[in-house]
Amino acid sequence: MKKRKLAVLISAYLISASAAHAVPLSDDKSLEFHGYGMVAGDFKSDYDRPKSMRLHMDPTGPHQDPRGKMGDLGNTYWHDYFSSLAVTKKWQDVGAPGQSADFTYQMVGYGDKGFETAQMFGNFAGVTVLPKDSKIWIGRRYIDERVGVFAYNTKEVHFDAGIGYNSTDFDLAVGTAQVDWSGSARPAEAVEGGRRIADAVYRLGATELGITYVEELDDPVRQQEEQNAVSVSAKYTLPSFMGLTSGNTIFKAQYGQGVIAQYLNTSRISQISEQDDSSMRFTMDGTIDAIDGFTIKPVVIFEYTDRDNTVPRISSLIDADGGVAHSYGSEDETGIFAGFDVQQKLNQNWSMLYEANVNNTQNKDGNNGANGTAYKFAMGPALQLQVQPGVAPIASLTAAYVGGDQAITELPTASEWRFGYRMEVWF
Repeated sequence: MKKRKLAVLISAYLISASAAHAVPLSDDKSLEFHGYGMVAGDFKSDYDRPKSMRLHMDPTGPHQDPRGKMGDLGNTYWHDYFSSLAVTKKWQDVGAPGQSADFTYQMVGYGDKGFETAQMFGNFAGVTVLPKDSKIWIGRRYIDERVGVFAYNTKEVHFDAGIGYNSTDFDLAVGTAQVDWSGSARPAEAVEGGRRIADAVYRLGATELGITYVEELDDPVRQQEEQNAVSVSAKYTLPSFMGLTSGNTIFKAQYGQGVIAQYLNTSRISQISEQDDSSMRFTMDGTIDAIDGFTIKPVVIFEYTDRDNTVPRISSLIDADGGVAHSYGSEDETGIFAGFDVQQKLNQNWSMLYEANVNNTQNKDGNNGANGTAYKFAMGPALQLQVQPGVAPIASLTAAYVGGDQAITELPTASEWRFGYRMEVWF
């Protein structure tokens, strides 16, 4: 079973945050150890019941992993356990002043107790003829952007083997991704063929423009002509919340051809997409820190997928772990997702966590009439050595009330209470 868990989805963030969360292994800090860990659970059986309330289902993952969730608080279970452990070795002023290099190796672990290599790449800086502050990288690398409130990647470009260039204003990366297998019965259980990938980003002040191109090298799933897909994006970062108060706001618009909304700006050509599908997404992701003792993170996402209804499509996929069939249709799909996270500092060690999410979807997964709304309200106390987001281990107890239209929630009941616990750590 291909293990494509949320640990992989946030690995790029963990590597980029290593300067803030890292343990030096040498006196000169040339060798660092850094990572992330999370484990959570509740007191319910997980047999034959949805593992989490999700925005979308990912057919490539064990238990049909979610692409986007109704938040983590009160919506995370033991199988969502993951860890990311990485070692980075740095070389400075080797051969000539200003030349440097670093090498990162990262492993991730999953709730099924499996491990795999996530990233392994080298950076080279100060190279002759290249602009100042530019780098060349080569290896296995993941380039992700994430909306934390919904645990949802708005960009997910994964190179199994690639080479790239990074500078202050421009990034370019090209490479390939190998065949992804959903199980051991090859090739019948291949979920995606090998892919050729190109990704570029141009930055101008607070504005960022991007494009991602994916082309199938083979198609073991459909046994037909290889497909391609392209996604473009535009992002603007405002150094305040909506121009009203202190914080920040990220506005992002995306459009894609050959992909449905959940795969915009990814290195994916999913078997549930067709060549003439098109989709778009608009995201507002903000932070408010103007209120003393509170950190507030509001998010609004709008998505639309126009499915090609002139061609036969995959109508059902089976979760190889649980044997549960998931249906797909040819209808256009609309989703509006809104939510916020709040951390309220009570004292040096204790805080209160609050989270509210709502999901209104029309024709979920392209199924005609699969319309409705899902909601979640969660809160609970959290313990830390120092109450700051992303600093020191944080352990929490949570009470959550979830429910809505069952066509959207996929829960066995219209609503339910959940009582759970979670631990996270960064270093």
